[in-house]
Amino acid sequence: ELVSEPLCRERGRELSLRRLLLDRGLSWAAATAMLRDAAPDELGHQGVYFRPLDHGVWEAILVLRRRNRLEQAEYVLHYPHIPSSRILEGLNCTAERLQASRLIRCNNPDQLTQAEGCWNLQHERSERLCVHKQRGRACHQAGCIVGKRCFEETMLTGQIL
Repeated sequence: ELVSEPLCRERGRELSLRRLLLDRGLSWAAATAMLRDAAPDELGHQGVYFRPLDHGVWEAILVLRRRNRLEQAEYVLHYPHIPSSRILEGLNCTAERLQASRLIRCNNPDQLTQAEGCWNLQHERSERLCVHKQRGRACHQAGCIVGKRCFEETMLTGQIL
């Protein structure tokens, strides 16, 4: 909650105008805590990956195994700027699709340090910028929210009727 402005304070008729900040992203600290606390993945695919982009800076992604009742292992992709997703290249992220994808696993401390920098940069930029501008491209759509992490909402609360 950013601001709460009382509009009416009569007993039983309290009304307030509230401004909320909705943050859909994930900080690096939260991502590494999730990885540290995750159940072991016997296939060894959990971890931090780079997503190489053809025309821009690489992006960091956290991949965690999704626990389900299916025989096939599935993974969830966590991003610094948008909610997590099970989708990789249009389909559910399975071990086979993960291995066949363009994602590059971070295997050493230097790569993890680089991934942390990429993650933090995107997390910071996505607070106010759409993904097009985050990646240094032009965006001609006024008010574009694609890949934007934070949104302010105004809400009237209390006994309205």
